[in-house]
Amino acid sequence: MSAAAQPRAEGEIISRTKSLVVSRCMDGEDPVYAFAGRCTATDPAFQNELDRIGDRIAADAGSPMLDLHSLEMANSAFVSLVAKLVAQLDRRGLRLVILNPDKRTRDLFAIVGFLDTLDIREE
Repeated sequence: MSAAAQPRAEGEIISRTKSLVVSRCMDGEDPVYAFAGRCTATDPAFQNELDRIGDRIAADAGSPMLDLHSLEMANSAFVSLVAKLVAQLDRRGLRLVILNPDKRTRDLFAIVGFLDTLDIREE
């Protein structure tokens, strides 16, 4: 793995479930939320946790970035989280930055029509 593809330092863990860990660190003035594991559960408790994570990300100062380097799998629950963030950030004149998505996640964003809405970057 090249140095450019290395995941960020873990930072402060803001959520830990059976299948997903979300941590927060800073990149200058912008918060970076790293997702690790699987965002695939569909039970109400997991959805409530995703809603809480989304509210925290949307309320953060700066332009939030989601680092998906260690996200193994995502489903419609993750797409819903991204859609909610895009809408909330758009109202503030901000664009959601997605870092290091794998091909499956990038394809998922293409299927739901997010590619023109997101700022997708490889680091």
